Amino acid sequence: MEPTDETPERFNIAAYALGRMAASKPDNVALMVFDGTTHEPSDVWTYASLEDAVLRTRNGLQSLGIKMGDRVLLRMGNSVWFPIMYFACLAGGFVPVATSDRISQRDLDHIANDCKPVIIAHDGATSLPSEQTDAKIFGPDDLHFLSQSPLGLYARTFSYDPAYLIYTDGTSGPPRGVLHAHRALWGRLRHHKSWLGLTQKDRMLHTGADNWARSIGYGLMDPMCCGAAVVLLSPPDLRGVFDKALPLLVELSGATIVVAMPGQYNTALKSGSVTEAAMPTLTRAISTGAILPAHIVEEWQAVTGHPIYDGYELAEIACPVFSGPDCPVKPGKIGKPAPGSKLAILAPDAGLKNVGVNQIGVIATHRSDPALMLGYWNDAETTKASVRGAWFMTGDLGLRDQDGYIQYEGRLDYLVNVEGYRANPEEIETIILALPDIKEVAVAEGLVPGRGTGLVAYVVPQRGAKLAPNELNRNLVPLLVDYKRPKKWVEVDGLPKTASGKLARFALAQAIAP
Repeated sequence: MEPTDETPERFNIAAYALGRMAASKPDNVALMVFDGTTHEPSDVWTYASLEDAVLRTRNGLQSLGIKMGDRVLLRMGNSVWFPIMYFACLAGGFVPVATSDRISQRDLDHIANDCKPVIIAHDGATSLPSEQTDAKIFGPDDLHFLSQSPLGLYARTFSYDPAYLIYTDGTSGPPRGVLHAHRALWGRLRHHKSWLGLTQKDRMLHTGADNWARSIGYGLMDPMCCGAAVVLLSPPDLRGVFDKALPLLVELSGATIVVAMPGQYNTALKSGSVTEAAMPTLTRAISTGAILPAHIVEEWQAVTGHPIYDGYELAEIACPVFSGPDCPVKPGKIGKPAPGSKLAILAPDAGLKNVGVNQIGVIATHRSDPALMLGYWNDAETTKASVRGAWFMTGDLGLRDQDGYIQYEGRLDYLVNVEGYRANPEEIETIILALPDIKEVAVAEGLVPGRGTGLVAYVVPQRGAKLAPNELNRNLVPLLVDYKRPKKWVEVDGLPKTASGKLARFALAQAIAP
């Protein structure tokens, strides 16, 4: 089967991602776990050994009376138990709910109450829902017992059967459930060569449990479809220095691909330790989760000799736009639409008109895309509101340039009215972040003495630096028109973040409300 073919009627993610490689390359390394105690991995699993544990665990879950479509909440860090449980659920037609091990208690309680799992798979360390649920909690001993069950078989699921449930980051409100079908992986197959450039020789390093809801695609299903090895850092404190110690982690693991967020690349570059010589095995880097500023792309290429490929990855649809081996990087742009995908830039009003070249509109993907979600969990009204004709409206603004590249222009619902104009906080933040001594920044509408309301910048300076509003204002004059320049600067120790490290604008708005 090739990704250009029609989506097959019968399709199972686990059978395709794991089963094929276990049959054709059983001794290839599928998973390496590093605990940081030595220079060697603490756990190494081949495709054959991983499939064996997955199919036994799948059978064990079924013997407990779990039915197809039942939810299993995964509360696990970066251990081998996460991929075992994730693929075991998919193999049996059960629905895994992947969550970050850094999620707030409030968001975790919301997710548990919303998805109503029948089982919570627990690693013994990650936080659990604080509210009483009907779910049975299975700890490490229980999971080991399940993995000793008789060998099971892959369920003959339909491609449109529910496969996995993930939740949005909660940047603008409570996390929202997004349900995907098994066909989602079929829609991801176009990424493997064009975006990630994956081969059986690759080792992919990422933070995993920091945001499993996002990384299960590019960080688990995609590499295993191609016979590559996934590298996980198990202790949270080791993941905590991911950006500051990136060259050491690449050397330790022998990674050929690194996947990180733009802020992590920015911190790594500012550490001064990132060089081509320091990461001899690395061949490319992938950026997801936020805007990738042009200055990071250019600096990374200059000091490592390798590109950072950007990807437009949403909870609702798998990366319909990216740069990669077949689409050269163009700083400031995400990339081009994926081969075979249908993407439009539609006018922000209620029509279906495609805007012209270099005109800003709403990024939309065609509803026929197999990588598109089935819908928002238990929210038919929001699912319906996200659709306009044959198009799924992402809510993100963008433009298509004369070369066919897509440029991200922010969230439609983040735009603010300033002095009679519409301003995009994300655009302003990206420009401020490139200035000296700025570690983090958030821009929002707020009260400005003598002016009423205006743009306020909340800044976390680099260590040892002090906020210098006058100097910042002078630096911004050639970069931003007057109404886009903040009229008030506030130094803060930190900014509210989601579990994945993105700015939690909903929490920021609550914190600064008068």
